[in-house]
Amino acid sequence: MKRALWAMIAMFLAPAAQAQDRPHWVASWATALMVPTGDNIAADGDLTDATLRQIVRVTLGGKQLRVRLSNVFGNAPLTIGAASIARSANNASARIDAASLKRLTFNGETSVVIPAGAEYWSDTVATP
Repeated sequence: MKRALWAMIAMFLAPAAQAQDRPHWVASWATALMVPTGDNIAADGDLTDATLRQIVRVTLGGKQLRVRLSNVFGNAPLTIGAASIARSANNASARIDAASLKRLTFNGETSVVIPAGAEYWSDTVATP
């Protein structure tokens, strides 16, 4: 009887111990995705060889993060030549603290092509 009880306890404890080894990701910032229409459609070539900076004020912090890039509403592949994250130099401007700059990778590569209708996650990176 005691053996059966210990076997059942071990059976329930083993998955719990294994589950703690996997990271538990929590969304810290998000925005609604939208279908580009009318004035929201960028002209062809508007973002070719361009830099797009998005200021994000996260609600939860952590030691690591991943970034999700979406082409869900795209009708052609989206090429991201490079992506990075950094802390703001101050809250009043888009300037960054250069010492905190971290390059993002996607499956180990610095660039990624996201097919139309898809979303890709960056590799894990230490929070700057």
